[in-house]
Amino acid sequence: MGREQVKMYGVKKLGSTILVILGFMTLMTGCAKNVEPEEMMQVEGVALDGYDAVAYFEAYQAIQADFSHNDSYKGLEWYFDSDENKRKFSENPERYLPAFGGFCAYELAYENLVMSDPQHWYIHNDRLYLFSSESAKEEWFEQMAALLPLADKEWKALNPPEEVFEEIGDAFINPSQE
Repeated sequence: MGREQVKMYGVKKLGSTILVILGFMTLMTGCAKNVEPEEMMQVEGVALDGYDAVAYFEAYQAIQADFSHNDSYKGLEWYFDSDENKRKFSENPERYLPAFGGFCAYELAYENLVMSDPQHWYIHNDRLYLFSSESAKEEWFEQMAALLPLADKEWKALNPPEEVFEEIGDAFINPSQE
C-alpha cells in the first residue's frame, strides 16, 4: 500500500468512526440536535418552500404561491397566492404557522426531525400539520390520539425555554404560541 493509499484509508476509517459515534449519539438522545432558527420551515429563507400558508385554511389546498405577494415574518419570507392572503397573514401570522415549525409531525412523534413536504398536510383543531410523505400522513391519521402528545413533547424538548426566547428575539417559532 502506497503512502497516498494509507492516507486515504486513514481518512475513510476516521470518517466511519465519526459516523458510528454520531449514530450512537442519535440513538441515545433521539433527535440529536436543537432546532436552529434558519432551519425552521424553510429552504434558503423561504417559509414552506414557497407555498401559501393562508391557502391551507382558506382554500383547503396546498397552493404554490405567486412570488409577487410576500411578507417577512420571524426571519423568513412568506409567499402568497394573492394580496388578500398576504393581508390575512399580516393581520394574524400566528394563526397560519404550521405546528412543529413545519417539520413532519409523524416523524417528530418518533423523535426524528424530518423536513416536511408542504403538499402533505392536514388541519386539525385549526392547526396546520405537515408531513414528509403521504404514508406519514396516513399513519398520523391512524394513530393521531397517541402521536400528537408525543410530537408535542418532543417539539418542546427540542426548543429552548421561554427565557431564551426573550434573549434571542423572535427568530424561533415558540411552540407555546402555536
